[in-house]
Amino acid sequence: MSPPAGGDAATQALAIARRKTVGRAVRAYMRWIVRSVGWASIVYLIVWSGVFLIAGLESVPRPATPLRLPVPLPVAIGALVAVGMATSLAAVRAPPLVLDRRDLIRAALAPIAPRAVLRWPFVRQGTARIVAGAAVGGLWTFLAAAWFGVDAPYAAVAAALLAWSQLQLAWWTYADADRPIGRRGSLLAVAGTLAAAILGGAVPDAGLAAALTGPSPLGLLGPAALAALTAYVVRLHGQERYPPRFAAQSFVLGRLQALRTWEMLSRATGAASGVDPGERRRLLDALHDRPSARRPTRSVPLPRADRAAWVALAWRSWSGLVRRPLAATLALGALLASAVAASAASLGTPLASAAATAWLTVVASRLLDGTSVPRTLPLGPSDRTFGRVVPGLAIATVLGTVALSARAANGTVPSGAEVLSLAAIVVAVFVLLEKVGTWIGSSRSPEASIAVAVTVASPALLAHAFAVPGLASVGVVVVAFLAWWLPA
Repeated sequence: MSPPAGGDAATQALAIARRKTVGRAVRAYMRWIVRSVGWASIVYLIVWSGVFLIAGLESVPRPATPLRLPVPLPVAIGALVAVGMATSLAAVRAPPLVLDRRDLIRAALAPIAPRAVLRWPFVRQGTARIVAGAAVGGLWTFLAAAWFGVDAPYAAVAAALLAWSQLQLAWWTYADADRPIGRRGSLLAVAGTLAAAILGGAVPDAGLAAALTGPSPLGLLGPAALAALTAYVVRLHGQERYPPRFAAQSFVLGRLQALRTWEMLSRATGAASGVDPGERRRLLDALHDRPSARRPTRSVPLPRADRAAWVALAWRSWSGLVRRPLAATLALGALLASAVAASAASLGTPLASAAATAWLTVVASRLLDGTSVPRTLPLGPSDRTFGRVVPGLAIATVLGTVALSARAANGTVPSGAEVLSLAAIVVAVFVLLEKVGTWIGSSRSPEASIAVAVTVASPALLAHAFAVPGLASVGVVVVAFLAWWLPA
């Protein structure tokens, strides 16, 4: 994606457009904040935020003697910095920043150097990273002195420089991913950055993490040099061209961000989002250029038209599971197997059973079709529930049978009450997840998982509290029965 040739006039026109659109929007937002909240309230909030921050820092416990880690502190901090910088390698598959739809259509296709178009996204995201890095560095300055007896007054500046460098290093890696020579250069830069981060363990006054573990201002030389180098390379890249798939991935990432924002607003208001999880998977496939984005490699045969309505919902749930990437499907199956096995092994132990039920709830929420079924469909609540939970229940039943058989092979034969309790727990978890998900719009939300886990684990906890453990299995069966007949 190369921009047409152009001169400074187009760059100046872009700057004017930025001032007329983004700048005007920011000024209008600030005026609205001042008029709706008022300067007095803003100052009041700032003052009390500072008071609460100081009170929180003063409440941090200080040990009598400095804490000692299994490894020297410079080595640990250097390793953490190296891990943070290594995340820039993830930018080989997706860009670390994107252009919105307006910039893609009106600026990226204009005769303007890419550097001028990308300046505002770099400033916006770089400012956020610098502020976050400075906040983390300032907190580390306090904690290092309180817990480890280490004076690091320049940690905020060093963390801000490292956060800014990580963004530019990620863009460098992404922009050179399609060029063999450039890719080798970016990989060498990442390797050199990791080596410089780890170097602080052997030479405390050198390396990228020197300012995080010492009081010398010379520790800022490494982060400053890395920031200058990456900024220079990014500037050179911005004068040539856009990366080949940058425009398409910007469109996809913009749509994904809109979906996340809509889901967040829906959860905050308690309304159903109506977002199709299949759309998110398709967008991720398109982002990473997977063939399944265009043609699913695996599918389930369509049911006949004269079958019951719940069969169609079961087919949709099965299709969502089958069309997932194989690695994700195997990982999900392993997680479900571990959750069912933990539930089987923890029967009779209330706290362990509650923890296993919570883990089973989290995993089961990934097996349900996350798409909410409109209430206007001519479909009864029982049919809807049965169709959506059948695939997950079938898989969980097979895994539960294997877990109980393995337990019996080890010499611990489960009683009939234990088998009934495990079956009731699995059924109650899936059915309640479907019911709660229908009420709040998503069965994969944390609120649904917490509500279901607490409800299903309550009989065992209450039976233990009242010293009647024999009623735990009965209580779980009652919960499963009531969950099935709950209105939706």
